[in-house]
Amino acid sequence: MTAQKLKKLRIEIDYVFKMLMQMITHHQATREKALNNLKLAKMWLGKVLGELGSLNPYPQSMNPKSSVIEAEADVYKGPLDIEYFTIPSGIKETRRLIEKLLPEYKNMVKEDAEYHPFNSVGMFLKESELRLTEAKLWLGMELGEIRDEELRINDCALCSMKVDRIMEEKKEMIKEVPGKGGQLGRWPVDRNIAGEKYNAERE
Repeated sequence: MTAQKLKKLRIEIDYVFKMLMQMITHHQATREKALNNLKLAKMWLGKVLGELGSLNPYPQSMNPKSSVIEAEADVYKGPLDIEYFTIPSGIKETRRLIEKLLPEYKNMVKEDAEYHPFNSVGMFLKESELRLTEAKLWLGMELGEIRDEELRINDCALCSMKVDRIMEEKKEMIKEVPGKGGQLGRWPVDRNIAGEKYNAERE
């Protein structure tokens, strides 16, 4: 593996990170976990670069006397093509991009004759691959949350429609009956009765 290939992969991960950052989603917790794992995947590749002899791009990051905070290294600076994505399609596109990147790890291992799974390079590379995989898994969980939420909404709508139908049926069944003093009374009809019938139908 070469420093150039590692830097290219870091930039590609940064592109996926920025894509996900721009997407609107109301499932904040799962998205934050996916974003954190994307960031860690890139950072672990930085550790691989360090083990291979690349210079530290953040020399002032451990100098408490310096007020300098260096700019992030290996960042994507081009446009983001997310204008026409819905939330589900945007998540699926992000998962597709991650899946496209994962084989790069195996390719780099095959090209490195000195690679060993238990040396620093091997362990850092595996940690980066694991974080990228976890980011994809968290996005899959978000898709599941969107699906389940839509099912709940549809079920509530169906419940409401059935209750309304039962209410209409009850209105047609109302019969006028003699009450006290010869007055006419009506059978009681309310949404509780309709709800009980709906629950009985479901059972």
